[in-house]
Amino acid sequence: MNPSKLLLPLITFSIFNCQIGVAAPSTNISGFLTAGVAYSDNETPYLRAGITDDQPNYEQDTVLGVQLDTVLDQNTRLSAQFIANNKEGTDFDTNAEWLYVSRNLGKYTTARLGRLRVPVHLYSQQLFVGGSYIWLRPPQEVYNLLASISNFTGTDITFNLDSDIGSTSLQLYTGKITEKPLLILGQEASISTNQLFGAVGRFDAENLTLFLSYTRLDANISGELPVPFMPPFVLPVPVDIASDSEVVTFGFKYNIGNVELLGEHAQRLSDDLGDSTGWYTTAAYNMDSWTPYITLAQADSGAINTASGLGSLVGGLTGALQLDSESITLGLRKSLSPKVSINAELHSAEAKHGTKGLFTGYQGFLSTTSATPELEDPDVLMFSFAVNVLF
Repeated sequence: MNPSKLLLPLITFSIFNCQIGVAAPSTNISGFLTAGVAYSDNETPYLRAGITDDQPNYEQDTVLGVQLDTVLDQNTRLSAQFIANNKEGTDFDTNAEWLYVSRNLGKYTTARLGRLRVPVHLYSQQLFVGGSYIWLRPPQEVYNLLASISNFTGTDITFNLDSDIGSTSLQLYTGKITEKPLLILGQEASISTNQLFGAVGRFDAENLTLFLSYTRLDANISGELPVPFMPPFVLPVPVDIASDSEVVTFGFKYNIGNVELLGEHAQRLSDDLGDSTGWYTTAAYNMDSWTPYITLAQADSGAINTASGLGSLVGGLTGALQLDSESITLGLRKSLSPKVSINAELHSAEAKHGTKGLFTGYQGFLSTTSATPELEDPDVLMFSFAVNVLF
């Protein structure tokens, strides 16, 4: 990690904090750090950072974040979160994950404007903050459904209602995404939306959380994609493809004594990219500072319409675009203090149905004449370890 890439936001935070320190003493700066290492037994790159059996990988789970929250008055708040990680090979460039102004419009209503997190998952707001959830990383069979898209620029409004049994909220949002990087067939493309909107319902009680979200994205994918041309020859072809999708997610969390159960089921409906479904369920047992847990997860992809813009380019090699996978993860979390914890995980996964699953960088689909090419070794066993710090 290059520390100089964090200097600008930190200096900006310091100057801003000094300028408003007298008028707004409630200004708060906080942060988080996860430093992780992962190693697999497969030579094919796995997950976003391309974990292999060649050497330990320190990029997949390492992230540093700084958050600024400022209360301007009793109804107005500013919030910013900057993170540095190696998402999409960015070499730990600093990125504003969110940057918005929030205004209370009444006792039960809050509106926000700026860069916001796309709220498609149960832990969308805590994404990247390893100390805020039980796993070392959220299950990728579900949290990879929108690839690297985690935020948008726009506005939302949230209605809250408290009762004797718990609190209920309804969030409505709309905005756009502009030229977000996206990896397709191992090549970098970008995605922009013509429109993005959605709604989220959430219920929180003492031992139960229920979550339901709907998102609509009318998008364009542009870039150069490698297209088979008389295999094994591949030609880079410029593309500008419309891709409209709907994402529906249901999640829950339930505590029974020392046992914690949680899970999510997410489905992406798309005529261009094909339908995809992902789910996971986690069971954990809290023993003072130790928490062992187990996670089962699966992702399945429907057939891609070869008459669509993207499907017509790759022809019969649609397995390169499908991410069917199933996995089991055994994990152990240890709290060293209220702000420091460690995670160790053993993760076993398999790419299913002739697709590449969650393996990345695999180009075998582009150099074979087989209609259903498969990975030579579709199984992976991966060990991961991480330290989480909140400050």
